[in-house]
Amino acid sequence: MNNWFKRNGVHLAIIGIFIALCFVYFSPALQGKALYQSDVLMAQGMQKEIMDIKAKDGKGPLWTNSMFGGMPAFQIWVQYPNNVTTYVISFFKTVFPNPIDTVLLYLLGAYLLFCVLRMNPWLAAAGAIAFAFSSYNFQIIDAGHSNKALAIAFFPPILAGIIMAFRRQYLIGAVLTALFLAIEIRTNHIQMTYYLFIALLIYVGIELYHAVKTKTTQDFLKSFGYLAAAVLLAIAVNAGMLWTSYEYGAETIRGKSNLKTEKSEPNNGLDREYAYQWSQGLGESLTFLVPNAYGGASGAGNLDENSEVAKTLATKGIPAEQLMPAIQQLSQIGLSTYWGDKQFTSGPWYFGAIICFLFILGLFIVKNRIKWWILSASLLCLILSFGRHLPFLSDLFFDYFPLYNKFRAVESILVITAFLIPVLAILAVKEVAFHTEDPKKLRIIPRLSSN
Repeated sequence: MNNWFKRNGVHLAIIGIFIALCFVYFSPALQGKALYQSDVLMAQGMQKEIMDIKAKDGKGPLWTNSMFGGMPAFQIWVQYPNNVTTYVISFFKTVFPNPIDTVLLYLLGAYLLFCVLRMNPWLAAAGAIAFAFSSYNFQIIDAGHSNKALAIAFFPPILAGIIMAFRRQYLIGAVLTALFLAIEIRTNHIQMTYYLFIALLIYVGIELYHAVKTKTTQDFLKSFGYLAAAVLLAIAVNAGMLWTSYEYGAETIRGKSNLKTEKSEPNNGLDREYAYQWSQGLGESLTFLVPNAYGGASGAGNLDENSEVAKTLATKGIPAEQLMPAIQQLSQIGLSTYWGDKQFTSGPWYFGAIICFLFILGLFIVKNRIKWWILSASLLCLILSFGRHLPFLSDLFFDYFPLYNKFRAVESILVITAFLIPVLAILAVKEVAFHTEDPKKLRIIPRLSSN
């Protein structure tokens, strides 16, 4: 036992640092304070009838009259007591207050991935922080998109399991994939899982190409077989939830319409205009590097007495002590610092200037073939996020790619880009900091000859 602690002391120390970081960052949670999460409050309101009946009878009903004049209750709340993954999520929610539980899962899952990528533990910890503290991961917590946040948290460990399987660590890779994919599906945000699936299709394709090129197709097929079994197991564990959602989906706007339409587009999914409402603006990709390039979040919450708005109001005769109340009133009737293409936004997709620089550097110096997957998947997701602004590819996916037209807010696919860019960035740091070969090989541009 002592040897085990000695061998894993660094990992345990880093986990302790992660826990401490979360508690320090969210110290108000220790005072009994809670985030105002609008979507969580709305969900609790929708579930009240179910909870009242459960408190009286001991069992939750399968129907509720609190939504849309009546709908199946399992689309709002259901326990699934026989699903073992329910207890994994419940453990974190019981031990750690919200949102510390979610951010800790961000950190632990990413740390596992970077360790599987054979990083120095401290570099792996830095990579985990870079992933976890990407702006969108916190915006969805603030908005109360709890299931989406949990789904994103399990992206890295799923990838870790898949990488291990393709490294011929078949059993452990398959076990990790089955476990974390089952938890991922149980978080019940199918849109996020679907986007991860698109990215992983590209990864498997690159591994197949490499196997054919190096004549190791037998190893590839063995890895693929183990992973296929893992995926089937993860789906089977969540079969009840997936099947009921599939059945109910056919009766919603995501199913085939009973009404005739003059539109030429398919009527077996969402309306294209509705699905594309939240499309990433072409120029807004600059926010990956400069967070407030398009004014930040909607509203005027980031304005103060020194802002140009305040100065303008002062020239109109508004007293200094009334400037902030005036700005707040203007915000309530539509004043917003955000001037991008979306109807409104909780904030920019900011990855970090240093992370973006390291990502570009990694494209040149990282030798691992995972680089090509990260580049291709990131670019595909970026282009698809543009939606109505770049329809030539988005429309192809919307019309022909299975299930793609079941999801709205296409900019959400940037969760994959936000996940992968820090991975390549930290791989670049590894290449520079721990390069054991001739340092001259790291030079991107050779020195000019003195002759």
